[in-house]
Amino acid sequence: ARIGANAVDLDGDVTTTAATQVVPLSPQQQAMLAELADTPDGPAFDRTYARMQVQAHAMTVANYQAYAQSGPNPALRAYVQQALPVMQHHLAMAERLPGAR
Repeated sequence: ARIGANAVDLDGDVTTTAATQVVPLSPQQQAMLAELADTPDGPAFDRTYARMQVQAHAMTVANYQAYAQSGPNPALRAYVQQALPVMQHHLAMAERLPGAR
């Protein structure tokens, strides 16, 4: 969701449907979390965190795009179609983090 006048309530629309779906972390996501946990505090952590924010948001955008096109659940498909521009905006912000590239 966005902050301020352009805020979009993305949570309320799909709460019931999403509560029925448990999606485990992928091996790639687990590896990212492990790497982040093993990175010492300081500039190295900041760079790793920024890089992973870009990766995670890019993965989310790709997943949302795919589901928006062919997801089997109409309520979730409508949700991701509404949320996709917000996720794309978050990706753009992550790409501007110091050390993200």
